[in-house]
Amino acid sequence: MKTGHFDMSNVFHHAIKGKDENDNDVYLIPCPAGTTNVKLQADWHYASENKDLPDLATEADQGLQFIQSRRKEQDPFGLYDHVIMDSGCTNTTICNDELMHGLRHAEKELDMHTNVGSRVLEEEGFLGKFPPPVYHNEDGIANVLAMRKMIAAGYRITMDTDTDNAFIVHCDGNRKMRFVNRKGVYVLEQLGANVEPGAKETSAMYRRQLNNLNNQPHFELSSNRQNGYAGLEMTSKMATVRKNKEGFTPRQVKAAMEARSAMHILNAPSTKSLKYAIRSGLIKNCPITEEAINHAEAIFGPDASTLKGKSTRPTPKKTYDDFLSPPAELYQHNRSITVCIDHMEIENAKFLTCIDTTVCYRSCIPVQNLKTDPVFEALDKIFCRYNKAGFQVKIIKCDRAFIPLTDDMLDNMGVTIDPTAAGDHEPTAERNNRMLKERVRVALARLPYKVVPKVITECLGRRAAKLLNVFPQKDSKYLITFQSAATH
Repeated sequence: MKTGHFDMSNVFHHAIKGKDENDNDVYLIPCPAGTTNVKLQADWHYASENKDLPDLATEADQGLQFIQSRRKEQDPFGLYDHVIMDSGCTNTTICNDELMHGLRHAEKELDMHTNVGSRVLEEEGFLGKFPPPVYHNEDGIANVLAMRKMIAAGYRITMDTDTDNAFIVHCDGNRKMRFVNRKGVYVLEQLGANVEPGAKETSAMYRRQLNNLNNQPHFELSSNRQNGYAGLEMTSKMATVRKNKEGFTPRQVKAAMEARSAMHILNAPSTKSLKYAIRSGLIKNCPITEEAINHAEAIFGPDASTLKGKSTRPTPKKTYDDFLSPPAELYQHNRSITVCIDHMEIENAKFLTCIDTTVCYRSCIPVQNLKTDPVFEALDKIFCRYNKAGFQVKIIKCDRAFIPLTDDMLDNMGVTIDPTAAGDHEPTAERNNRMLKERVRVALARLPYKVVPKVITECLGRRAAKLLNVFPQKDSKYLITFQSAATH
């Protein structure tokens, strides 16, 4: 397999070349205050191109070296400064514009849908020297690299969980990039970064102690109609309980936790019921107040266990019976009807087709083969439908292939078979077959498959006949669908 055109790990090992306010060539070197290996004492420093740079930036146009990633607000897991490989996403989106260069308006906007909302991305740029442009998601919380884009660019990606729980991206020159598993996602490994005492080398997503209560994610969705786009947009980044506690005193937070605990002790009543019980004095010497309950809702949001246990399906819409009454003369003069039957084959499926000469109701019944027994069973299903509607089949018009059914039909069902002359075909049945085949071929052409199994073809045949029966046939002297007659 073709390998990549460059080593994308250089994005994280060198400085970035750019322009300053006076349009001079400069290098951007991210360094934390107090670092020892680079003698600069500010968070972000600019060095002129004609000055000597440290060894860290000898190939300054290759990328960015992470010594210590800075955090954005509401980014407790450090996603903003790291790249994640995702095998489920379809496009690469970068939220940290400091990893990108050449930002511009996208030639084709991306209508992005995620499990926390939707938005339209209008900017694109380049991630180091990664060949295809990537989308810039300024409101995002993670830098997501689509695996399909890596493969399309020519990279070979391997994974052997017996050896290492990591994706290995093979680059030119036998160089490799490791996307290691951290908290359930695969993060580009950054050597020498974020090593905690007594722990293995990890990324910024590693947390030794995670307080689940203080890191429950809450998402807010609202309607967005800017730039002519109507849909849902994530109006704020991932909000945590820790962030929600801001603005409350420690005493209020403690009272809110006690209120949430009391709700479960009392068998999880609704917030309204719990407030009513406290207000009416049903619980003697109760330390919980209505204010504490309100604070608990504001800090912790809806209780997860209550949502799981009490959520129900939405109430379905009410249905109405709007069937039409068939005309009386339809039954008065057409109790006995004539049907035209024939065989039909589509791809690898066989059918028995039928259409009557009165209402022009179409039937398309799949059969295993064209022998007598399967055909007789299919005809029995068709006749049961007519009998339920109040009709009785007396004559069957068909070609000579159905002559073996003559005696059985006359003895068991009292139906007479009227075959065509030798070498002829029943014209009404043939026209019905043509109509059904056209509809099935249209449906097959719309499927994203080159080959479909037999069961799908059979379902498409039944569907074609069912939908054709929805509308009255112009050949019928009664402008009424068979469904109306069958349900009357």
